[in-house]
Amino acid sequence: MPCRSRSCARSLVRGQGEGLRHQTVGGLARDAVQAFGGLGFARELGADGSPGPVEAIYRDSKIGEIYEGTNEIQKWVIARQIFGRTTVG
Repeated sequence: MPCRSRSCARSLVRGQGEGLRHQTVGGLARDAVQAFGGLGFARELGADGSPGPVEAIYRDSKIGEIYEGTNEIQKWVIARQIFGRTTVG
């Protein structure tokens, strides 16, 4: 049964927002790693042991994806709310 209630619509929008957030943050983190090249994955950038922020941002973006639930599961939930359980999978 498709999503018709107000609470269902809110959860649908929340799921879409989470998916977009993870996709955006992950893409920006990957681009930053590409821009830094080999130093993108380095935990320490300088001889003084200064931390590499790009590595931490990339790591945290991946942890966020895993913790919040995979994007594929989010997509299935959204599709089921839009089209109904019998239509999708």
